[in-house]
Amino acid sequence: GHIMASRDHDVGAGDGLDELLGVLDHEYRRRILLALAESAGETAPSVRPSSASGDEPDVLELKLRHVHFPKLEAVGLVEWDRERDVIARGPRFDAVEPLLDALEAYPNESSATRN
Repeated sequence: GHIMASRDHDVGAGDGLDELLGVLDHEYRRRILLALAESAGETAPSVRPSSASGDEPDVLELKLRHVHFPKLEAVGLVEWDRERDVIARGPRFDAVEPLLDALEAYPNESSATRN
């Protein structure tokens, strides 16, 4: 991503950064965002953490639709087209992209157990 030195809407500590970090605290949500970060286009039609994470595929699907996608959408990290089932980068995606790299560098084992 391109980082501009000064932005009007800079994400400060008081501007929901804790909220963003809370959202990033779950492995599935990080994987969804990483898949978006790595996709060349704006959208990633098959953003799904692998079921190797322990959940059955259908259980995983339910969790993504009822927990993870809505949560990511609520904080502006993704746009979710429910009709076409497509996830795209949201308006605040750029704010967390640098964080994703840092979080991947230091994986936190305990985070997968939290919701």
